Amino acid sequence: MTKAKVCSREYKIMLKSSRFAGDETQLARSAGEFWAECSRKLGPVVLGLVGELKEVQARRTIRFFDTPGRELNNSLYIVRERAGLDGGGREITLKFRHPDRYVAADRGLRMTQASKAKCKFEEDIKPQFQQLYSFSSTMRVPAEQKLARVKHVGDLFPGFRTAFRGFREDDPLAVVGDFTARELVIGGGSLYLGKRYGVYASCVLVVWHDHRKDAGDPAVAEFSFKYGDKGEAYGGGTVRRAYDAFQSLQTTMPDWIDTDSKTKTAFVYG
Repeated sequence: MTKAKVCSREYKIMLKSSRFAGDETQLARSAGEFWAECSRKLGPVVLGLVGELKEVQARRTIRFFDTPGRELNNSLYIVRERAGLDGGGREITLKFRHPDRYVAADRGLRMTQASKAKCKFEEDIKPQFQQLYSFSSTMRVPAEQKLARVKHVGDLFPGFRTAFRGFREDDPLAVVGDFTARELVIGGGSLYLGKRYGVYASCVLVVWHDHRKDAGDPAVAEFSFKYGDKGEAYGGGTVRRAYDAFQSLQTTMPDWIDTDSKTKTAFVYG
């Protein structure tokens, strides 16, 4: 088996959602305060912080689909739909996640040559330093694209038919928990991690609101920073600074970090 290269490393941490309550203007102000605190706490352990956390990069809805018994998630798959609120279109992602890198790589959802899906092999890092590897395929689809049965996932991602275990193609799919997130993604800031090759980790604040509740009360909030290399050439200085920045987030910012909050996916699945 050819070793899949980790093209992206993303460090994720949950924030206290109450710190981002209010309308979008208030949320932007809170994002600025959070970034200022990051500058004070992370500045000593990285080469610098660049930009500001104030650029709205996406407004969209997020939904997860699974069988009634949640067999997909129980088998470490997720099916996620993103749809732009500003006319950005609709896309479906199929992802297989596993803490063992080689198990995740072996379940690579490779597509046929005719497929227009984009495939990625990534590493997600959660507190304290838990690693989760994922192979994901994402495809833009028309608004009328069906996602009512397992076979519709196989129609979009042919590799899924040979990889999945224990599913029947006619098993029904439904929105998990009848939950739709209204997602706001705010970016524009970066951590300067590597001087020799000019490595910058892009930072984003992701805030979810429950579509069934008032817009001013967030359900979850997450901060992440990400850097990557298609050849997996991650320098020692870069990875040490990223590690130190992640530890600093966890230990020096208690007013912002929510140590009890679930990840976004775990929140959806309850």
